[in-house]
Amino acid sequence: MPYAQITDGIIGPDEPNPALLGRMGPNQRCFLGDGMVPLDDILDALPPGLPLSIELPPTDRTIGAAEWAKLVLEDAQRYLGRYYTEKRQ
Repeated sequence: MPYAQITDGIIGPDEPNPALLGRMGPNQRCFLGDGMVPLDDILDALPPGLPLSIELPPTDRTIGAAEWAKLVLEDAQRYLGRYYTEKRQ
């Protein structure tokens, strides 16, 4: 794998449902660590040093793309910083 893409969000009562794979609506996604996706377990399973892509469509269409990208980057740095700090302990 050249990279992995991760996202977080709300998982419905009948999830995971393979029939709905890739169809989680943007309003069901949230910043890393704010949802129900077991991100730590996923990251634990990935090879060390694998580049990550964060998928988080904007929920507010009034925010500009550059500002949204900055928010997602800051959130990813916060979450991944916590993950890697805790992992080293």
